[in-house]
Order: sequence, then structure tokens, then C-alpha cells
Amino acid sequence: MMLATISLLPAALTRFPLGRARLPFVFIALIGFLAAGPIYDWKYRGRIHAANLWGGLFILISMAVRPLIGNSQPWHNFAHWLIR
Repeated sequence: MMLATISLLPAALTRFPLGRARLPFVFIALIGFLAAGPIYDWKYRGRIHAANLWGGLFILISMAVRPLIGNSQPWHNFAHWLIR
């Protein structure tokens, strides 16, 4: 549930009125929230839980891939077909 909430944060954080500092702020905040789970696991349990490791990596990779897919013509065609 924590990772699902963190994956929704960039949409909310980009609405902060920060001007050009918006994207670095979003990236740093996302990294901070994603690092909190593994740091807690490592400190109190002695190892990082697989869900935190793989879920966090998936969210980071998806953040890099979203603009590439979202701005592509095939995605726009699919979205147009979907809303028709």
C-alpha cells in the first residue's frame, strides 16, 4: 500500500508552484519516499524486504519510461481509440 501511494505522488508533487525547480523536487521527494522503506527494513529487520526492493525499482523505472510512452504516437492512437 505504501508503494502504491508513492507511485501516485508525482502527480500531486508537480502541482507545487516551484517553477524550474519542480522536476528536481519531484525526483528527490520520490527517491526519499522510496528509500524510507528499505532503510527501515535494513535498520530494524537486518535485510531489505523483496517487495520494497523490487517495487521501488519498478516505480523508478516506470517514472523514466512514462514520458517516452505517454508522448508516443501509438499511445495517443490507443488513447483516442479508448475514449471513442
